[in-house]
Amino acid sequence: MKEINNRLQKETNKFNDVIWVTVSQPLDLFKLQTEIATALKQSLPENEDKVRRAGRLLGMLKAKEKFVLILDDMWEAFPLQEVGIPEPSEENGCKLVITTRLYRVCRSMKCKQVQVELLSKEEAFNLFINGVRSSILQVPALNKEIINEVVEECGCLPLAIVTVAASMSGEEEIYEWQNALNELRGRLRSLNDVDTKVFGRLEFSYHRLKDEKLQQCFLYCALYPEDFAIPKDELIGHWIAEGFIEEVKDVQVKYDREHTILNRLVNCCLLESVKDGSCVKMHDLIRDMALRITSKSPLFMVKARERLREFPG
Repeated sequence: MKEINNRLQKETNKFNDVIWVTVSQPLDLFKLQTEIATALKQSLPENEDKVRRAGRLLGMLKAKEKFVLILDDMWEAFPLQEVGIPEPSEENGCKLVITTRLYRVCRSMKCKQVQVELLSKEEAFNLFINGVRSSILQVPALNKEIINEVVEECGCLPLAIVTVAASMSGEEEIYEWQNALNELRGRLRSLNDVDTKVFGRLEFSYHRLKDEKLQQCFLYCALYPEDFAIPKDELIGHWIAEGFIEEVKDVQVKYDREHTILNRLVNCCLLESVKDGSCVKMHDLIRDMALRITSKSPLFMVKARERLREFPG
């Protein structure tokens, strides 16, 4: 979808505007209205109700005439008129594109369904080699068969391939690869349904960190809401306050230590760098995996954006 978005941005003769908004969970129509308006470089009054704001937003979008609105990561359907999105038609030349993991959302939004297939085995292997670095095939101690077996355990899922490849980057000993393969197989053998096995593949990269402090720093990021751009300096401040990073007097030593941890998590593809490198972000599946871990040990309770005033029962 990002590739499609980028191409549409260049093809200015087709649409007047290409608007990308990440919806995520839980669905907040008020916030969605604000983000669409912001993407249009306009604003909506905060003190008005959704109905009045919908009318204003409808006027903004109609003024743009031909536009593409991309709503990414949707988990719930909603009536377009409640937000202020005009119904796409041949007459107005507008397009609505959504990405979702749920068929029912597509059906409820009356969208044409385009299913993204899993990678082919060849595509999966090439993506893995690209992530772990292509020179790995020239390492005498390794053979293509052991690498292929690790790739197969990733189940042709791009996110799993990228994170596992990143965790294996730099490993050139056959026993490391054999151990990784055994860990992956053992982790997946104990799991049942497909969704759980996806998380099992992602958890492999978390356990490969092999550093409790590093793992704690990673899990802490799940306390932020889904799809949230976390400022690096703020995050590091919280890590120090939690005692994950020791306070030191030497400013340069402190800076180097903090950013080494951040870089390791980014290099392992457990975090991604956003906003010109000033922030980091968790992929929503990676965050779900972190929440699964923290529901057992160490124990977190996360209710982001719920504005709770007391502990839930």
